[in-house]
Amino acid sequence: MLTVPTMEDDVYPTLNIFRAFQIDDCILQSGDQQLTLYDRLLLTLLPKFVSLRASLHKSSSVQMQVVPILGDVIDTLLYRLPSSVRFNAIDCSNLADYVSILNILFSAAPRLMDNSLLTLQLMRLRESPSKPMNKFVEERLGVNLNVIASLTGIIYLDAYYKDFAVYSTWKFDIKCKTENIEKKPVTLMMDVISVANACCTDHTTRIKGLSINTLVRLFQIMIVRFPEKTIAKLF
Repeated sequence: MLTVPTMEDDVYPTLNIFRAFQIDDCILQSGDQQLTLYDRLLLTLLPKFVSLRASLHKSSSVQMQVVPILGDVIDTLLYRLPSSVRFNAIDCSNLADYVSILNILFSAAPRLMDNSLLTLQLMRLRESPSKPMNKFVEERLGVNLNVIASLTGIIYLDAYYKDFAVYSTWKFDIKCKTENIEKKPVTLMMDVISVANACCTDHTTRIKGLSINTLVRLFQIMIVRFPEKTIAKLF
C-alpha cells in the first residue's frame, strides 16, 4: 500500500493516506453465503499487507493490526461536504483505466488537509508525452484545467513522467475567488456543461452510474464553494 514510487519518500507514521484501488470481484466464496463488499475489501487488501510485512522485515516476525473505520454510506456515495475524514496525502496511482479521473479528483481532493497534495496517475506510457504536460493532462480529463479550478477549487500544479507512467499533482482550495463568483450565470453554466460532456458524452465505456455520480460530486463542491444566490441562478 505504501511502497509505490510516488509515496515512498513522503510516508510518515502520523500520515493518513487515502488510496483508491479496484476491489477483486473474482474471489471464490465457500458455501452459499454471499460475500459482502466489506469481505471483498479485506480479502483484496490481505495480499498487499502480507507483501508489505515481508518487505519491512524479511527475517523477523512482524505483527500488523488493521482497524477498519466504517463511514456513513451516504457520506461515501453522495459525498457530503465538508468531509468528516481528512487526509495528509492522497495517492491514486495504479488505478484501473476505466475509473473516471474526474470522479477521483472530485472525490479525493476535498478530503485533503490544508497544504496537502493529491498525486494521480493519469495513464501508463512507454515514453514521456511529446506535448506539454498541462495540455496532455487536459486531453486526458477532457476538461480545461482553468474550468476545473474555477468550478471546484481543484488546482493543477504539475505533472511528470516516471516509471512508464504520467503522474499529476493537485491541490484543493474551497474558497472561491471574486472573479469566479462574479462570472455570469451563462458562462458558469457553459463550464458545467463542458464537465458534463466529458463525463457523459466522451466516455461510452464508463462504469454504469459513474458519470452521474461525478456530476453529483461536482455540484456538491460548487454548493459549498459558491454563494447561494450564484447557485440559484443556475437552476
